[in-house]
Amino acid sequence: MTLKDLLEVTDGSTRIQVQVRMFSLTFKTSGYRETFLNNNKSTELLSKEIKTIYVGTEDGIGTLITVLK
Repeated sequence: MTLKDLLEVTDGSTRIQVQVRMFSLTFKTSGYRETFLNNNKSTELLSKEIKTIYVGTEDGIGTLITVLK
């Protein structure tokens, strides 16, 4: 499943954190469905496969945490 596949089945009120590991560092960003789908610069991320998905909290808000391969 890719990040784009996941975004197509989540609703607009679900907060999503995307994490990707590059150069021995973990980069992460949070937003809502439209944040990722409407950003022209995120097309490379949308095609990445998902490694792990879990629910956590960020700033006291329930968040769907997605780790990309």
